Amino acid sequence: MIGANKIRNQRSARLLVYLGALLALLCLNATGESLHAAPTDAGQDDALGGHKYPWYDAETRSVKPLKQQPGNKPTSTDRDTVPKAIKKQPGGAGGTANAGNRWGTGTGAAGEGSGTMLFIIAAATILVAIVVLVLTFLYIESSDLEKTQTSGRSRQQSIEQLPFDLETADGDFRSAADAAYQSGDLRKAIIYLYSHVLVTLDQNRLIRLRKGKTNRQYLREVQRHNGVSGYFQQVMLPFESVFFGDHEMDADQFQQCWSGLSGFHSKVKDNSEMLLG
Repeated sequence: MIGANKIRNQRSARLLVYLGALLALLCLNATGESLHAAPTDAGQDDALGGHKYPWYDAETRSVKPLKQQPGNKPTSTDRDTVPKAIKKQPGGAGGTANAGNRWGTGTGAAGEGSGTMLFIIAAATILVAIVVLVLTFLYIESSDLEKTQTSGRSRQQSIEQLPFDLETADGDFRSAADAAYQSGDLRKAIIYLYSHVLVTLDQNRLIRLRKGKTNRQYLREVQRHNGVSGYFQQVMLPFESVFFGDHEMDADQFQQCWSGLSGFHSKVKDNSEMLLG
């Protein structure tokens, strides 16, 4: 059941990444085409386009030579009839067109710069989306791989992940805890008992036993499973007091931990069966 779900999750993640990459490429291609497919008007780049001047050739965009015709010498009265040049107002047609190009709303160089900026923003957004999809896929792959490695462990491999070395030839920590308890060595008894709890949880895939992890990390993991975290904390706290604080183990407290061991195994079995489906 777990294997089939893992395969389905991996296939879904790969399909999601492939579809996201394909969609990103299509969007990137469409964005580039929309920027380059707009028709260009040669007259838009010509500052004198749309006007007729006797001295300007619009086709070649160059100044035409003017031919002066001989005429009569103007008199003083003729000068009065010469019209005066009128200055164009900033709000006129020419001023509006220049303002449009100046602010990047026209089709001049500023407008092209604005389009390039939009293209860069769109490309960056698509790239971030691809990176997020890839990281999500890698996270799913690594999580599935870690679960697979944990479920396939032998008991000896689980024991090797304990944060300390114990003097037991066969790795039977429950029997070692019982023997230490009967001999009155409660310090060894709680250490063996806690080791038995950790290995049991790891073998049933309720935690991921690994060197370097803390007891609080294991506690957070078992809190997802009904009825397991209470007993785990009951054994973990006196273990830390004895192992790290060099405190004496109380006999009554150990007896409570020992008497709750059978109930712990029952809860572990129920959660393991639920996990396997």
